[in-house]
Amino acid sequence: MGYLAGMGLVHHKNGIQHSYFPSTSAFQLLLQYPAALKKEIDAVLALVAVFGTVGARSRNGWGSFNISNPGLEGGQQAALLQSVTKSWTKGFQKDYPNCLGKDEKGPLLWQTELCSTWEKVMVQLASAYIKVRAEKVEQDERLDPGGGSFAERHLIGVPLTHHPIGANKNDRHASPLRFCVRKKMENYRGLVLHVPHAHSRNQLKAKNIDQIETWGKIHRKLDALLKRAKYEECVA
Repeated sequence: MGYLAGMGLVHHKNGIQHSYFPSTSAFQLLLQYPAALKKEIDAVLALVAVFGTVGARSRNGWGSFNISNPGLEGGQQAALLQSVTKSWTKGFQKDYPNCLGKDEKGPLLWQTELCSTWEKVMVQLASAYIKVRAEKVEQDERLDPGGGSFAERHLIGVPLTHHPIGANKNDRHASPLRFCVRKKMENYRGLVLHVPHAHSRNQLKAKNIDQIETWGKIHRKLDALLKRAKYEECVA
């Protein structure tokens, strides 16, 4: 789990470095908005209910929570998710999240096995992430980490430890892969979502890196490691 937490959240000697909601706790969120915005708010809450996380390292599954009263039935949530889903390569027309993606196999969404605890789910997510980033999976080689220049592995997050790129070592590009943990009855399941979009155009990129080809490789690795999920399986 420390792999998903990173040094910014957990220190190897002193443990967790931030305040946090314990895993058995609850909080209440109240929203007030004009009635004319209900359709847009419902769409946002449908995304939050399925993929929402909050706080530090939230893209890596930390801060996952379940909404006890999402306001929409599961079928309505799935329909809203479908309405913002496009062929995944179309997302690369912009360099920021702008849609959910799908390919010929379905949504760019993968799931772990059901586990009795959320901690076991996080271990499954970490194991898959390590293999996707830094190992060969079936016929696909590990992602090239580069050596001080932009390379394949930078597409899933900048900065990359010990591999600065460009003039500013503090440049950031958040990973388009998002992890979350969801409770199913008395068990837990992890989800991996790829939100397809181009890498930040403000960062230096090697001209010989094909973003679509590299993400196709990542999809194949995830297909080999995890099972594809359908929206209907993930909604409340």
